[in-house]
Amino acid sequence: MRLAGILGALGCSQIVRLKEMITKRTELATNYNNAFKDFEEIIIPELSVELVNAWHMYIVKISPSSLRNWLFLWLRERHIEASVHYSPLLHRQPLYSKYTSKSIDYLNSERLEESILTLPLFPDMIPGQQESVIGVLIDGIKPGFCDWNYRTSAIIV
Repeated sequence: MRLAGILGALGCSQIVRLKEMITKRTELATNYNNAFKDFEEIIIPELSVELVNAWHMYIVKISPSSLRNWLFLWLRERHIEASVHYSPLLHRQPLYSKYTSKSIDYLNSERLEESILTLPLFPDMIPGQQESVIGVLIDGIKPGFCDWNYRTSAIIV
Protein backbone atom coordinates (compact mmCIF):
# COMPACT_ATOMS: atom_id res chain seq x y z
CA MET A 1 0.00 0.00 0.00
CA ARG A 2 1.28 3.45 -0.85
CA LEU A 3 1.67 6.15 1.80
CA ALA A 4 -1.25 8.10 0.32
CA GLY A 5 -3.47 5.04 0.84
CA ILE A 6 -2.35 4.67 4.44
CA LEU A 7 -3.01 8.35 5.11
CA GLY A 8 -6.42 8.02 3.45
CA ALA A 9 -7.29 5.06 5.66
CA LEU A 10 -6.16 6.99 8.73
CA GLY A 11 -8.29 9.97 7.66
CA CYS A 12 -11.34 7.75 7.16
CA SER A 13 -10.91 6.23 10.60
CA GLN A 14 -10.61 9.69 12.18
CA ILE A 15 -13.62 11.22 10.42
CA VAL A 16 -15.87 9.06 12.59
CA ARG A 17 -14.45 10.82 15.67
CA LEU A 18 -14.46 14.33 14.14
CA LYS A 19 -17.43 15.71 16.07
CA GLU A 20 -16.10 14.24 19.33
CA MET A 21 -12.61 15.70 18.70
CA ILE A 22 -13.98 19.17 17.86
CA THR A 23 -16.17 19.11 20.98
CA LYS A 24 -13.17 18.18 23.14
CA ARG A 25 -10.95 20.84 21.52
CA THR A 26 -13.69 23.46 22.05
CA GLU A 27 -13.89 22.52 25.74
CA LEU A 28 -10.12 22.88 26.06
CA ALA A 29 -10.16 26.24 24.26
CA THR A 30 -12.93 27.42 26.59
CA ASN A 31 -10.87 26.31 29.61
CA TYR A 32 -7.88 28.29 28.33
CA ASN A 33 -10.03 31.36 27.67
CA ASN A 34 -11.55 31.21 31.16
CA ALA A 35 -8.13 30.84 32.75
CA PHE A 36 -6.53 33.72 30.83
CA LYS A 37 -9.42 36.21 30.46
CA ASP A 38 -8.34 38.39 33.39
CA PHE A 39 -4.69 38.77 32.32
CA GLU A 40 -4.06 41.85 30.20
CA GLU A 41 -0.81 40.33 28.91
CA ILE A 42 -2.69 37.45 27.26
CA ILE A 43 -5.12 38.34 24.49
CA ILE A 44 -7.37 35.33 24.00
CA PRO A 45 -9.18 34.26 20.82
CA GLU A 46 -12.88 34.92 20.64
CA LEU A 47 -15.28 32.00 20.81
CA SER A 48 -18.08 32.24 18.29
CA VAL A 49 -21.53 30.82 18.93
CA GLU A 50 -22.40 31.17 15.25
CA LEU A 51 -19.39 29.37 13.77
CA VAL A 52 -17.76 26.03 14.47
CA ASN A 53 -14.04 26.31 15.09
CA ALA A 54 -12.09 23.05 14.88
CA TRP A 55 -9.43 24.52 17.20
CA HIS A 56 -6.59 23.02 15.19
CA MET A 57 -4.39 25.34 17.26
CA TYR A 58 -4.92 27.56 20.29
CA ILE A 59 -3.11 30.83 19.63
CA VAL A 60 -2.89 33.75 22.03
CA LYS A 61 -1.43 37.19 21.50
CA ILE A 62 1.06 38.26 24.13
CA SER A 63 1.32 41.94 25.04
CA PRO A 64 3.84 43.44 25.10
CA SER A 65 5.26 41.43 22.23
CA SER A 66 8.70 41.55 23.87
CA LEU A 67 7.29 39.21 26.54
CA ARG A 68 6.34 36.54 23.97
CA ASN A 69 9.88 35.24 23.34
CA TRP A 70 10.56 35.00 27.04
CA LEU A 71 7.31 33.13 27.69
CA PHE A 72 8.05 30.77 24.82
CA LEU A 73 11.42 29.86 26.36
CA TRP A 74 9.90 29.77 29.87
CA LEU A 75 7.33 27.20 28.72
CA ARG A 76 9.82 25.12 26.75
CA GLU A 77 12.25 25.00 29.67
CA ARG A 78 9.40 23.49 31.68
CA HIS A 79 8.73 20.85 28.97
CA ILE A 80 5.60 22.52 27.63
CA GLU A 81 5.54 22.34 23.85
CA ALA A 82 4.54 25.88 23.00
CA SER A 83 5.20 27.00 19.42
CA VAL A 84 5.69 30.16 17.44
CA HIS A 85 3.69 30.16 14.21
CA TYR A 86 4.40 31.00 11.40
CA SER A 87 7.99 32.05 11.33
CA PRO A 88 9.50 32.96 9.02
CA LEU A 89 6.52 34.53 7.38
CA LEU A 90 5.70 33.41 3.86
CA HIS A 91 6.83 36.65 2.21
CA ARG A 92 10.26 36.27 3.86
CA GLN A 93 10.88 32.72 2.72
CA PRO A 94 13.40 32.52 -0.14
CA LEU A 95 11.07 30.72 -2.54
CA TYR A 96 8.37 33.40 -2.25
CA SER A 97 10.38 36.53 -1.54
CA LYS A 98 10.94 37.27 -5.21
CA TYR A 99 7.14 37.38 -5.72
CA THR A 100 6.36 39.73 -2.87
CA SER A 101 7.00 43.39 -2.34
CA LYS A 102 8.47 45.06 0.73
CA SER A 103 7.59 43.96 4.25
CA ILE A 104 5.72 47.23 4.75
CA ASP A 105 2.91 45.63 2.73
CA TYR A 106 2.57 42.96 5.39
CA LEU A 107 2.43 45.03 8.57
CA ASN A 108 -0.38 42.99 10.18
CA SER A 109 1.50 39.76 9.57
CA GLU A 110 4.72 41.29 10.89
CA ARG A 111 3.01 42.49 14.08
CA LEU A 112 1.30 39.17 14.70
CA GLU A 113 4.48 37.20 14.09
CA GLU A 114 6.14 39.06 16.96
CA SER A 115 3.34 38.50 19.45
CA ILE A 116 1.53 35.19 18.89
CA LEU A 117 2.16 32.05 20.89
CA THR A 118 0.60 28.64 20.23
CA LEU A 119 -0.25 26.58 23.30
CA PRO A 120 -0.67 22.80 23.37
CA LEU A 121 -4.16 21.64 22.47
CA PHE A 122 -5.09 18.12 21.37
CA PRO A 123 -8.21 15.98 21.82
CA ASP A 124 -6.56 13.50 24.19
CA MET A 125 -5.24 16.25 26.49
CA ILE A 126 -6.21 15.47 30.05
CA PRO A 127 -7.19 18.14 32.63
CA GLY A 128 -3.90 17.82 34.55
CA GLN A 129 -1.89 18.55 31.41
CA GLN A 130 -3.90 21.65 30.60
CA GLU A 131 -3.80 22.85 34.21
CA SER A 132 -0.01 22.55 34.07
CA VAL A 133 0.17 24.68 30.89
CA ILE A 134 -2.14 27.28 32.43
CA GLY A 135 -0.23 27.40 35.71
CA VAL A 136 3.21 27.70 34.14
CA LEU A 137 2.08 30.43 31.72
CA ILE A 138 0.44 32.43 34.51
CA ASP A 139 3.56 32.04 36.67
CA GLY A 140 5.59 33.46 33.79
CA ILE A 141 3.57 36.67 33.63
CA LYS A 142 3.26 37.36 37.35
CA PRO A 143 4.64 40.79 38.23
CA GLY A 144 8.03 40.56 39.90
CA PHE A 145 8.28 36.87 39.11
CA CYS A 146 11.52 37.37 37.29
CA ASP A 147 13.79 40.14 36.09
CA TRP A 148 12.14 42.09 33.27
CA ASN A 149 15.54 42.68 31.64
CA TYR A 150 15.95 38.93 31.35
CA ARG A 151 12.49 38.68 29.84
CA THR A 152 13.12 41.28 27.18
CA SER A 153 16.49 39.84 26.23
CA ALA A 154 15.09 36.40 25.33
CA ILE A 155 15.68 35.63 21.68
CA ILE A 156 14.34 32.68 19.75
CA VAL A 157 16.90 31.32 17.34
